[in-house]
Amino acid sequence: MRKLTFVGFLVRSLRELSGQDSLRISWLARQAEAENSRLREPLLLYAAMTGSLNILLAALRDDALKAECARLLTLGNIAALLRGGDRRLPESYRGVYQSYQGVRDRQADDDRVKQLLWQRIKEFQGKKRVSNYRVYTDLQLNPGNMNAFLTHGDVSKISLSTARKVLRYLEASGSYAKLRRTGARSGAQHRKPQQRGDYTRARHIGPGESEPAALQWELPLLFEPA
Repeated sequence: MRKLTFVGFLVRSLRELSGQDSLRISWLARQAEAENSRLREPLLLYAAMTGSLNILLAALRDDALKAECARLLTLGNIAALLRGGDRRLPESYRGVYQSYQGVRDRQADDDRVKQLLWQRIKEFQGKKRVSNYRVYTDLQLNPGNMNAFLTHGDVSKISLSTARKVLRYLEASGSYAKLRRTGARSGAQHRKPQQRGDYTRARHIGPGESEPAALQWELPLLFEPA
């Protein structure tokens, strides 16, 4: 995941609150003036952060919103005012910015955990000689994103849950590979995984064999979910 910016947070908020992907200022203005008053602060801040206040001002019909939009035009750098907690901005604006900070900081915490997981993953890859290709093929993950993560440690390319999944896979990969070789020698029947991502299910089960406990889906996590 890429680093979240304030504008990115506002875009996400506008889409969630409006229920639409459109960021057309005139359409959002109609929604904010009508039944969806929760759009007002994110919309005004989005317009201020993207240099669109004049466009928003021309689209507005509500006198109170037009006055607030015109006032924001006189305040200058809104981003600097938000970072400094300037009292000229209403509490509702500062609340939106504080919400962004909370989401951003949680993402930074996740990135730190992913970095620790990557170090463990590289240790397992080296010890067990598991290629990147085998990891993203068995787990049905995006090759480009996984190569960036596994080779370069780019934690922005995958989610925390995916990093944990890769680590669990590598923890079980030794027993998994041994069972595959044993099944091939004994003429075992080929069986496809029961569902997407079910990488711990043995692909070759010989007659009378049972799946070892090491191959069960639920494996201990290095870190408990937040």
